Amino acid sequence: MKYRYILSIVLAGACLSACHDFRDDHMVEDTVYLRSESDALVQDFSVYDAVSRFGVIKSGKGRSAATVTLGVAPTDSVLKYNELHKTNYLPLGRSFYNADELDGKVVNFAAQEARAKVDVSWDPRTMVAEMQAGADDYVIPVYIKEASIDISKTKYMVLIHPVLSTLSVRAQDNAMTCKEGSTFTGKVGLLLSNPIPGHDVRVKLAYTPE
Repeated sequence: MKYRYILSIVLAGACLSACHDFRDDHMVEDTVYLRSESDALVQDFSVYDAVSRFGVIKSGKGRSAATVTLGVAPTDSVLKYNELHKTNYLPLGRSFYNADELDGKVVNFAAQEARAKVDVSWDPRTMVAEMQAGADDYVIPVYIKEASIDISKTKYMVLIHPVLSTLSVRAQDNAMTCKEGSTFTGKVGLLLSNPIPGHDVRVKLAYTPE
C-alpha cells in the first residue's frame, strides 16, 4: 500500500511537469518597431502613388495590448543617419506630405494583434516637379515617439523614401549609320531606372537626321 502511494505521488508530479507550457520561456516581452525593407531602415515607395503604407509591428509573446504614438523626427535625425551610413538624404518639407497626420499618430494593438498599417500621402504631380527640379533623395523620417510597451532600440525609426523614375536611351556598342537616301532598320534600347507598378509609361520618340 505504501509503495502504491509513493508511486502515485511520483506519477502526479510527472504529469504536472508534462503539462507545463515551455513555449514562452525563451521569447522576449512584447516589443514594437517600424518595418523597413532592410536593416538600412529605408522604405522605398513610388513617388507616383498618392498613398503608400508602412508597417508598425508588435513582436514577442503577444500577451500585451499596446498603444504606440508616432512622430516625424527632427532634421538632425536625418543628418545623423547620413553620417552613420554615408548617405546624402534630405528631409522632405512638411508641406509636401501629411506631416500633421503622422506627427502624433496613435496606433492601438489588441493583445493578439501583431501588425498595423499607417498611410503616408503626397500629391504625385507636386512631388515629381519638386524632385525633378532639385534633389531626388528626399526622405520622411518617421519614428516611434512613445509606446506602452518596449520600443526596439534599432528599428524605432524608418526613412520613407519617395523614388523617382527616369528614362534614358541605352548606349549602343556600335554606332548606327546609314547613307542618305537608303533605308535602315535598327533597334534602340530604352531604360527605366525604377519600375512603376500599376502605372503605364508612354514614350514619344523623335528622329534627328544629323
